[in-house]
Amino acid sequence: MDENIELVLWDALMNAERQYGCNFITQADIDNLTRFAKQSNCWFYFDDKFRRNSNTT
Repeated sequence: MDENIELVLWDALMNAERQYGCNFITQADIDNLTRFAKQSNCWFYFDDKFRRNSNTT
């Protein structure tokens, strides 16, 4: 389920709350994600090669 998580989160950020697997990305999640991205000056993505979440600036 982690594959393309960066696309799912970006979609939620741009289009509002959404379903993700058996969970739901809420507006509070989106607000936190926006705050974290601004604080770290980067965006997270799923690294298929290493099968883990990474970040980029």
